[in-house]
Amino acid sequence: MVSHAIATKHLTANPRDIIAQDKSIEEKAKQVAVDKYDITGSHIQVLTYFVFTYPNGETKALHHVRDSTEIWRCISAG
Repeated sequence: MVSHAIATKHLTANPRDIIAQDKSIEEKAKQVAVDKYDITGSHIQVLTYFVFTYPNGETKALHHVRDSTEIWRCISAG
């Protein structure tokens, strides 16, 4: 039996978490992976991509799961 994720081409548990190769950096910056209320009623939103501009002027949209190590480096560098 084929799982629902594979049958619908969602190769992630969360369909909003899909890595979008065809989107612009501006579109990626608006993509939300999680938009839910937790058990306490607090509204939780997690962006799918974090946009960073490097010292050399290059701008990248980093995926919150795939690029987590690079996001940590960017945040740590200040």
